[in-house]
Amino acid sequence: MKLGVSKVCITPSMPLRLAGYAIRKTNFQEVIEDIYVRVYYFVSNEIPCVLIYADLLWWNSEFIKKIRPILQERYTLKPSQVFFVASHNHSGPPTGDSFTNLLEEYSPAYAADLENKVLEAIKEAQTNTEEIKLAFYEGFCDLNVYRRLMVNNQITMRPNYEVKVDQHVTAITCVTAQGAIKGLLVHYPCHANLSQENVIHPDYPGVALRMLDTEYDTTAMFLQGCTADLRPNCVLGNTFKAAQFKEVVAFAEQFVSSVRLTLGGEKHEIQSEVSTSLSLLELPLENLISKEDLIKNSKEAEGVAKQRAEKVIQRGFPVKEILEIGTIDFGSSFRIFTFNAEVSQFYAKIAREYHAPCICACYTNGMIGYISTAKQIQEGGYEPNGSAEYFALRGTYKEEIEHLITQELTK
Repeated sequence: MKLGVSKVCITPSMPLRLAGYAIRKTNFQEVIEDIYVRVYYFVSNEIPCVLIYADLLWWNSEFIKKIRPILQERYTLKPSQVFFVASHNHSGPPTGDSFTNLLEEYSPAYAADLENKVLEAIKEAQTNTEEIKLAFYEGFCDLNVYRRLMVNNQITMRPNYEVKVDQHVTAITCVTAQGAIKGLLVHYPCHANLSQENVIHPDYPGVALRMLDTEYDTTAMFLQGCTADLRPNCVLGNTFKAAQFKEVVAFAEQFVSSVRLTLGGEKHEIQSEVSTSLSLLELPLENLISKEDLIKNSKEAEGVAKQRAEKVIQRGFPVKEILEIGTIDFGSSFRIFTFNAEVSQFYAKIAREYHAPCICACYTNGMIGYISTAKQIQEGGYEPNGSAEYFALRGTYKEEIEHLITQELTK
């Protein structure tokens, strides 16, 4: 197997409003640390598999829809061969126009610039492919916490230490014949939302990648796990605390320490054949807003209700959303699942039980909101209910999505 890598700066050169927090209402104030797109261009038996990572909240589905035919025409890359992954960085720019402006305020100028940077990064990675051998290492990191707590019969977003959390760290090394670590893939489930400052930086995943690049003389990549119900254990009293950038750096240093320990553990070889696939799963919605109310809200409502109605109408009043589940198989030795959503840790556990060793990479190839469990949907709270208006969903996901997704993951 061969691998080519690249790293291109994607820090905005134009004013824009950062994505991820409705409380940030103005353009960003400054750049604390640059953000990047990183490309891994694998080739096995002349068949490519491309991972395109960015220090972004996500890749908006509209961005993916637009760039896929360009990649097909320019590089003969099929949609099933390309995986756009994001760290879920809440301190980065927007990439699309699918959601309410409170969540993601679209910048056409930045989207065009980002598209060019992606094409540039792919081209560069194609030019430096060389033979590599793959191996993976497994470890643990205790920096995350369950973020759903029942208080007075209502789910609140608070740290909940009674629920066991997924603390798996997986590191994949891509080593050349000369012994150099050409690529280092790191996977961990923990929201990249330490900071709420109105400044650009890559939050802890991107800061950690910068540190790993230096320490291992490599181009590292981060794969965000099933972290819809997990958050950094950055707490003051019984509530989550917004961090300053210096605390983001300290968090990243602790994470890198866990990666270092993981790489010192048992080595597991990965086969050098790669195959990929994409499957589409229809997820039904309930609590649908009627067409009449949506049209009325688009004309008479204000704020998020108006924005939500406009987006739902624009999308043709959908009664379902499409979950795209991707697979990257390295022979029979290792699998990566991908999801175009924010996915609860339950689904990573199911995947590991049926397909070990494997990891789940979320925020990949688009975004359709939070994918919760049946129990979480029953309980309510931000993930299954409160987030729907920001993601401009017509309704909320039905409990049966747990069964549908589990069936798909256990094939």
